[in-house]
Amino acid sequence: MPASKAPDIEILGIVIPSQESLVEIETTDDVPPGFTKDQELAKFEAFLKGKAARRVNVTLRGRQRLAYPIRKFTEGIYALYTYTASPPTSQAVQRLLSTPVAGGEFNILRHMTVRT
Repeated sequence: MPASKAPDIEILGIVIPSQESLVEIETTDDVPPGFTKDQELAKFEAFLKGKAARRVNVTLRGRQRLAYPIRKFTEGIYALYTYTASPPTSQAVQRLLSTPVAGGEFNILRHMTVRT
């Protein structure tokens, strides 16, 4: 008989998953060189905290040349996010990054999310 899974906890409308249902996730994204990094980082970190992600770590890889032009950009600023969250969080991250419109402009050139 399998062991019962620990229940999730809800505090102030935020569901905090039990430790057994968490996975390690990595998300990398590229933003245009003229875009302010701090604004994008703060927005994405707030989204992850709203999804009850734990151990959020951000590594800025800096400005790098793209392998091919994307929307006429040949360089982008790379950011790598590593965090622990429930599996539905990675799906929510994909939905958020697939439609990154703020002020009528696309902020993210390219993105990828993987479970590690």
